[in-house]
Amino acid sequence: MVKIGKRGKEAVNKTLIVLVMLVVSILILACTGKKSDTPNAPASATGEASLPSDSGGTLTITDIPSRFNGMYAVFEGEGRNTDLFGAQTYDAEEFSGTGALISNGSVSIPLYYMDTTTKYSGNKNGGFVELGIFENSKYDFNNEPERLLRVCFYNSVTFTNGNATKSYNDKDSLE
Repeated sequence: MVKIGKRGKEAVNKTLIVLVMLVVSILILACTGKKSDTPNAPASATGEASLPSDSGGTLTITDIPSRFNGMYAVFEGEGRNTDLFGAQTYDAEEFSGTGALISNGSVSIPLYYMDTTTKYSGNKNGGFVELGIFENSKYDFNNEPERLLRVCFYNSVTFTNGNATKSYNDKDSLE
């Protein structure tokens, strides 16, 4: 057994204290502040993120009847273990957001993974795609506003690098 002198014990104690302080500091820093789940997207106080449409992950629907201009669209999609939500802004914690404005018979909707504010950028063929059209811009998953129209596409939307374009005329059903 090796004996440690008084100076050696003090050095070991100081080293342990510094290590404990370092661990506590790291834990405090890791637990403070809300950070966006999306790189380069600032988070608001509620965690809502809005990204420029050129950053990928956008569904564009064209040929929408003119009577829907000035209204708002929200997207839901699922398939192959990927649940997506599309809105101009999205708060994953509150399951709410702001619908994308329909203008000139077209709408481009930023897409997010359902449980985060991370933009969708994957490649996917098919799956169920639903476009909801609403009079008001605010959307709350937990208290869904009255939907004017539900436009469904079944296994016909192809995403490349998170982006897809589809004509309203290619819909599979209206509800």
